[in-house]
Amino acid sequence: MNGRPENVEREPPKRAEKAKRQHRLGAALRENLKRRKVQAKGRAAAEGGEAAAKPHDSAGIGADKQSR
Repeated sequence: MNGRPENVEREPPKRAEKAKRQHRLGAALRENLKRRKVQAKGRAAAEGGEAAAKPHDSAGIGADKQSR
């Protein structure tokens, strides 16, 4: 297998280009997701799991919601 769907050669040129593009973008998205997961695991390990215990509140509305 050469990394392309088998039916690409049989399709009309525009359809083949679109299929190649979709395949390429799908592969890029999968690689990006893998990279982001590794980064998140690394951050969680570096912080000792504190990120899971304390949510991020840059807007400062967490305390307001808890007081109601």
